[in-house]
Amino acid sequence: MRVVACYACVRVISEQIATLPLRVYQKTDEGRVRLEDDLYRLLNAEPNPYMTAYNMWRVLLVNLLLTGHAYCEVERAPRTAEPVALWPIPSKYVEKRRRASGEPVYIARVPEPDGGLRTVQITHGNMLELLGLSPDGLAAYRPLELLAESLGLAKQAAAYSQEYYANGSHPSGIITYPGTLRGEKREDFREELRKTYSGLGKRHRVMLLEEGMTYLRISAPMTDGQTVETRDAQVVEIARFFNVPPHKIMDMSRATWGNIEELNLSWINDTLMPYLVNIQQAVGQTLLFAHQRREGVYVEYDINALLRGRIGDRYAAYAQGRQWGFLSTNEIRARENLPDIGPAGDVYLTPLNMSEVGGGEQQ
Repeated sequence: MRVVACYACVRVISEQIATLPLRVYQKTDEGRVRLEDDLYRLLNAEPNPYMTAYNMWRVLLVNLLLTGHAYCEVERAPRTAEPVALWPIPSKYVEKRRRASGEPVYIARVPEPDGGLRTVQITHGNMLELLGLSPDGLAAYRPLELLAESLGLAKQAAAYSQEYYANGSHPSGIITYPGTLRGEKREDFREELRKTYSGLGKRHRVMLLEEGMTYLRISAPMTDGQTVETRDAQVVEIARFFNVPPHKIMDMSRATWGNIEELNLSWINDTLMPYLVNIQQAVGQTLLFAHQRREGVYVEYDINALLRGRIGDRYAAYAQGRQWGFLSTNEIRARENLPDIGPAGDVYLTPLNMSEVGGGEQQ
């Protein structure tokens, strides 16, 4: 996480998803209705007495992005088995095993009041698990291990830059001496040069030379100090690993006014959507009972806020939807976070010049 590009990718994915509302819906004959029940509160407001939903999802996603696993214990009511709290557990404290029946079981170390850790066994039904890229559905690839070489190169480039500029970018000259400096005299002279003339803030000082020494000024090619290209390449490499468009981590070199909208759509569809589907399905499997799923209850992220364009573009799209009859006034106002205007806002319009296929009467 000391590599800025890696930190930025993890931060932007985890924070973006943590801000999205995870809605609870039920399919009915009239369409779907939104439920704001206890499950909705756990997922969007207060998963446990000590965390907000934003912090819980951010913790889970940071663990998922860095280790390939994210775990959250589900606390259930004694009689009804309804979920009443969600408790994230750092993935480093959880070992996932598989029973002979194939059912996963989790051996977790959880904190005690005295600061220690106790080992508990958590069943599959009481563990909300997010699994990263995996070859077998049991263990995931560890992203930091796969990214180790790129992270190492980025750290080396940063260390080189720091050392380069700390030593004044490049040798500015050569000192010649008619005789020979040996032993302590040579080391004392080099130490004096380092202390007096080397490093930022010490350049352009007047140099005092003795015993016939002369100073010859030299210049280094500018490319000797240009590690920017290497560091930029590593930013793109790390962004590619996390599937993050570079402009989301403030690398605007490939972004233009013409393609920024397409880049944002790629961010939603290619980067965020796999994580959103992963979470939706894990929550549905673990936190919804089988009879609820059969009755059409499901969870889904509301990504309308991410898809909102400029105000002029939105209003033009709303006008088309209203004119062609597939949006009502209340639906448009809901998308703009405005209150309903009552029953009159639920009326749909139909263009007068439309008729049915096959020569039906004009509507």
